[in-house]
Amino acid sequence: MIACDDNGNHAVLVEHDNSDSYALAVDWIHGLLFWADFELNNLRKINVMDLNTKQRKVLFKNLVRPEFIAVDPSKGLIFWSDRGRIERASMDGNDRMTIANSSSSFRIALDIFNERVYLIYSKTIASVDYNGNDWRTILLSDTHIKQPMSLAMFEEKLYWADFDQHGVFVMNKFNGTEIRKLISGVRYPLAVRVYHSAVQPELPNKCDQHSCGDDAICLPKGNSFDNEGKPQPRIGLPYTCVCADGYKTGEEPNTCVLGDDPILLISNDKTIYQYDLSTTRNLKLIDNLDISGGAAMDYWLKDSTIIWSDATHLERLAWKNSSIRVKTHLQSKIYMCNYTKNLQFPIMIACDDNGNRSVLVEHNNSYSIDLAVDWIHGLLFWTDVELDAINVMDLNTKQRKILFNVIESPRAIAVDPSKGLIFWIDGILGYHPGRRIWRASMDGNDRMTIANSYGANFIALDIFDERVYWADYATKTIASVDYNGNDERDIIPSNTYTDTKKRYWTIDINERRSLTIFEEKLYWTDWGGVFVMNKFNGTEVRKLISVNDPHAVRFYHSSVQPELPNKCDQHSCGDDAICLPKGNSFDNEGKPQPRIGLPYTCVCADGYKTGEEPNTCVLGDDPILLIITDKTIYQYDLSTSRKLKLIDDLNELRVMDYWLKGSINVMDLSTKQRKVLFNKDIVSPRDIAVDPSKGLIFWIDYSRRRIERASMDGNDRMTIASKKFKAETEADFEDESDFWFTNIALDIFNERVYWADTTNTIASVDYNGNDWRNILHSRTHIENTFSLAIFEEKLYWTDWSLKSVFVMNKFNGTEVRKFESTIVLFNQNFQTSVINILAAMVPYAFQKAILPWGYLIHVFVLMDTRQD
Repeated sequence: MIACDDNGNHAVLVEHDNSDSYALAVDWIHGLLFWADFELNNLRKINVMDLNTKQRKVLFKNLVRPEFIAVDPSKGLIFWSDRGRIERASMDGNDRMTIANSSSSFRIALDIFNERVYLIYSKTIASVDYNGNDWRTILLSDTHIKQPMSLAMFEEKLYWADFDQHGVFVMNKFNGTEIRKLISGVRYPLAVRVYHSAVQPELPNKCDQHSCGDDAICLPKGNSFDNEGKPQPRIGLPYTCVCADGYKTGEEPNTCVLGDDPILLISNDKTIYQYDLSTTRNLKLIDNLDISGGAAMDYWLKDSTIIWSDATHLERLAWKNSSIRVKTHLQSKIYMCNYTKNLQFPIMIACDDNGNRSVLVEHNNSYSIDLAVDWIHGLLFWTDVELDAINVMDLNTKQRKILFNVIESPRAIAVDPSKGLIFWIDGILGYHPGRRIWRASMDGNDRMTIANSYGANFIALDIFDERVYWADYATKTIASVDYNGNDERDIIPSNTYTDTKKRYWTIDINERRSLTIFEEKLYWTDWGGVFVMNKFNGTEVRKLISVNDPHAVRFYHSSVQPELPNKCDQHSCGDDAICLPKGNSFDNEGKPQPRIGLPYTCVCADGYKTGEEPNTCVLGDDPILLIITDKTIYQYDLSTSRKLKLIDDLNELRVMDYWLKGSINVMDLSTKQRKVLFNKDIVSPRDIAVDPSKGLIFWIDYSRRRIERASMDGNDRMTIASKKFKAETEADFEDESDFWFTNIALDIFNERVYWADTTNTIASVDYNGNDWRNILHSRTHIENTFSLAIFEEKLYWTDWSLKSVFVMNKFNGTEVRKFESTIVLFNQNFQTSVINILAAMVPYAFQKAILPWGYLIHVFVLMDTRQD
């Protein structure tokens, strides 16, 4: 008994979605496998594979229903039944002919020694010679032939499996005598073969000394026959070199080069599929994506790269009025996967974090609905509907820039790098004026509206005819307009189509999710599949392929991404700048006009600003918020709303910056020398802050309910705020036992100390303990604060219970808001653990040093694993 499993001797030769393989046969001389595909979209073929190289080829297509295959490799012949007829051909695909016809389906077997084809159908067993002559009826029987599934030959016996009778029968192949049921009790037998060396004799291999190239398959030529069926000698080589799928004939004899068959790429929640329009084969390209929020997708042919986005719904706990609720938010990522050479069919790319997959963009509370690759200049553009922004990234340097951020819910995006233009849809469905289609130069200039469409959803460009196509969700139409917004045309596709069985189907135009154009056809994804129509008039509508819940669709072909001049090829942009091509200029009639000056613009990447020298950038001074959780320190850019991990995989972080644990300590970070500064009259120091410009240190003694100040050398220690001070300051203050100071922050320019306390209050006092001010009292925004930070006129704080970062005006407590749409951190597995936001800090504590975006800094932390 053979143990076949994935860990040992079991391998997958063919995997094909939406397809059934009803028949197969092995050529044991030349090492070939032939099989028939019966696809669910009614496309039937016979294929061949070299079992040594695994190269494969579609040999015959446009069949009716191929049900059984048999081969005689000694003669180089293949036979198959195709719904009422038996055909014969040379194994290289030539000399095809019909040798028998019937109103019923056939099951066949070959007698390779007597050169006869045996067939079983309609309670009948018969035979015919290889040329279709000398028909002989051998057996007619209602008793022994009910639902035959397979036929086999050995010596003078003929065997067949009968589905209804749960068994295998045998008889004399010449005269139909000696009939008996050989095996009983085989539940629903489907195939029967005789395993013996005489069935697969050793005979000359016509391909033994073949001269076929690496990407070709050697197929033996079939024997030639005269009109009387007698064998005739073959002229030339005894084999034919055929190019495997995905390749075409090269210039040298018997060689193949990479082909240019168009391939349709289709994404859904789990997989990116490849669909070959020439062979109608549909296979997985990238699997196990684990995408839960939809997948935008594009590719860069020249760089052998596929890029897709994922918007994952994350869950977190929220407390409100002492009740627990579950809220969902988004975490958006954009992935890039490189493969070794240009995509050819079939190939499956293994994309994983340990190899050729990388994360280009990661952003909480962000939703990248669509993306587009500029294949000429190596740029990636994407929309973010949560942050209301359009972004661009240089795929070579990974520098990125927010190109537009004053837009409303941007959705679909498309680029024409040959013209230096970008197009997108924005606007909210149901609100005036609906959605709009925009055009701009790729450098962010010359922005203009070219069309209004109430329910516009996705767009595609015809870069050769310079037209923009879009689908309108509300009007159920597809429309187009030229690049300047003129000559608008509505294309209303027929809402029915007919399959090969003449059945009428209704196209449910609920939500076209993606569009793409190839030659004269327009393709789109909708619920259940990919559809196609004539892009000019909406005719020839049909369902191309069934795919469960498809999202993006793109055509992979060199003509879709033609090689054209690169405007940034000789650019003079600095290291921290991105070269963006300028768009073509048009006059009032839409005719192209020459651009003046350089054909590109150097824009500074996020985190940088224009330098003094032309086309250069220097480190910017955008404020960065540092946020600490129990495992990670994050950096959040207040200008661009970007949040990235700064330091990851830490172990139970508790505090950042100065360090405290039952005492207050100081260390020289250069020499690593350290000193206990205070360890007397301190019960439980909770928070600490310094003003090095004044040489002062401030801290909270939690148990003693007071804030203290001292010189950094340990002298001049004094209390500047306490529970007693609060009672003296506030006439309505009750001597509550649950009052404690929790966190502090310094305004070093105005010389004030800000704190939060357990009465849901944020207050401040000057450095000497005078001028007490209550800034904000709020149970909605202040519940269990853990850290405060000040920048300019704003005060930021984290709240452990509310799982958020808040901001307000530090002087009067106005403009209070939660960063929920841009900075809240979530945990996917909220049932077992909730990420606690513990600390927030701006880089003034680092002697006013501005944190360069994406750079690492040294953060001094205490690993405190105490249970309290």
